[in-house]
Amino acid sequence: MRAAAFTLLVGWTVWYLQPMANVDRIWSDVLLACQEHPAESEIVIVQVTAQDVLENGVDRLDRKFIARTFARFADHGVRRVLSDINLNAQLSTEEFSALLTSLQRLGPARFATGYEPNEQMQGRKELRDLATTVDLRMISGHDARFREFSYPSQSPAADPIAWLAFGESASGPTAFDLRVDPQSFARYTISEIHQPMFDPAKLRDKLVILAMDQSVNRTRVYLPMSGESNRGTLLAMATHAKLRQYERHLAIGDIVLTVHAVSAVLAGLLIGLWSTTVRRAFLWFMAVGGVLMFAASYMVVSNGTPARPASTLILTLSSLYSALAFRMKLPQLLWGFMAGDLSPEEAWAWRTQADGKQPAVLFGSSGFIKRANAAAIQAFQLHAPTFTQDGVQLAKLCSPEVGEHASEITTNIGNEQIWALAWPHVHLPMVVFTDVTAAAQEQAALKRQLTTDPLTKVLNRKGFEDAVAEMNRQGRQDYAILFMDMNGFKQVNDEQGHEAGDLLLKHAAARFASVMRPSDRLARLGGDEFAVLMVGQLDCDSVQAMALRLEATLVEPIDVGSAMVHVGVAAGFALPESPAETSAEVLRRADHEMYARKSYLKSLKGEKPRSSR
Repeated sequence: MRAAAFTLLVGWTVWYLQPMANVDRIWSDVLLACQEHPAESEIVIVQVTAQDVLENGVDRLDRKFIARTFARFADHGVRRVLSDINLNAQLSTEEFSALLTSLQRLGPARFATGYEPNEQMQGRKELRDLATTVDLRMISGHDARFREFSYPSQSPAADPIAWLAFGESASGPTAFDLRVDPQSFARYTISEIHQPMFDPAKLRDKLVILAMDQSVNRTRVYLPMSGESNRGTLLAMATHAKLRQYERHLAIGDIVLTVHAVSAVLAGLLIGLWSTTVRRAFLWFMAVGGVLMFAASYMVVSNGTPARPASTLILTLSSLYSALAFRMKLPQLLWGFMAGDLSPEEAWAWRTQADGKQPAVLFGSSGFIKRANAAAIQAFQLHAPTFTQDGVQLAKLCSPEVGEHASEITTNIGNEQIWALAWPHVHLPMVVFTDVTAAAQEQAALKRQLTTDPLTKVLNRKGFEDAVAEMNRQGRQDYAILFMDMNGFKQVNDEQGHEAGDLLLKHAAARFASVMRPSDRLARLGGDEFAVLMVGQLDCDSVQAMALRLEATLVEPIDVGSAMVHVGVAAGFALPESPAETSAEVLRRADHEMYARKSYLKSLKGEKPRSSR
């Protein structure tokens, strides 16, 4: 949803600002002007040339001559006449009388003249009452080209194009249909229509525009592609568009442009979200761009309205960039940086984890939590938006010492969970947590199975060796190893059976464990041999006392089901004599001491000692 909203905002901005408007205009102008459709036959342009002025006036066209022209229009049955010639200059009595007579024949329903904002230049009221006043002022586009007939808003005069086309006073700009060839309008000079051989049918029921050509009017106007033109041609182009109801084509064109814009946005989003490589995104963009360019060209040719191919491509590219930006988490980067409490490096790193499914936490320098994603808030029951109190204990677990990064922690929030910690950035205190509880429990169970004696449930030989190896990795020298060997076990096993022997071993292991410290590790090495690893502040007396307690555990008889049996145990021990002595050497001395002890105990009973291994 964020990606879609951001893309729509960017797209609307691009579409509204139109950074490629000039390219779009040129593209549309070329395709429209190349079609060269013929002009509407109802429209006739009557031009006043420099030769006409010379022949019918001195410094200006004789207004009596103009009056006779208006009379000709009335005689030939024109439908409406739009005059772009100023009739408000100072008139002689004869000129005023001639104009008054000719305009009475036409009347305001068939004759319109330009509006003059300056009251002193408006002329005599009698003539104004016989004409419809229209606003003939023109406003060009940004490039000084005319693509529509537009005049100042809030004008008190009527719309000249609506009046000429339909006799209406409705106001508003009228866009040109640039497909029309501006040279294809019927044109006559004002002198031509006074020739005896002039065919009146050429003006009958026509819409006539009376205007000066470029040789008389110093004002220069320009059409797209066609170049320099005159005001009469512009009025004719607008009237043609009004007659052909070109505004309907423009309305359809606006709908098509909207469809193109929406398609461009969706195409850019889909390309950005689905492309797996830059090369694939580029190829898809080129393909979609080709389709959009073809669609824009087809709209210009078929509907005859301008298109925005360049803006549409920019819109597609903007949507593509927006989608890629969201895939790269760039908005999160910007928002995080603008929050003010993150460095650029932290904001860049956090953008990848802010919406992640795995818990992630970004710690501050004092151990408080700067950021925690939704998964972390749920997993560790954090209290947003402030994490000050919540972060202290979690920070201690993740970094037990300054600069130290833990690789695994255990939490007890509701139930025990084991988390593997990943530090994606070495110099940033950002942690990503992975719940490995199930895997750790499964591994622990497998390890217990591999290191536990299945009969007595104490450590087996491998478990004992692992315990000694772990002690060596810790560099401990405060330890002792005890070896024990039972007396009488073989006899019980032979006389009472293996089940009785197994039960004897179970009871013996339980009695040994009952006199040991919680930190001591008991192991059955095989047969009736046991070993104990003691770690901590020890001396010879305390270890010897432990050996005696272990031996005393088997003084009492043991019920093995089929009989009550009496067995004994001999315990030998050894402590490291120097830091250079290895645990293997200590273990061999303990084994030797056990056999020495076994021989001693047998000598007390008068038994012949068994040879040591």
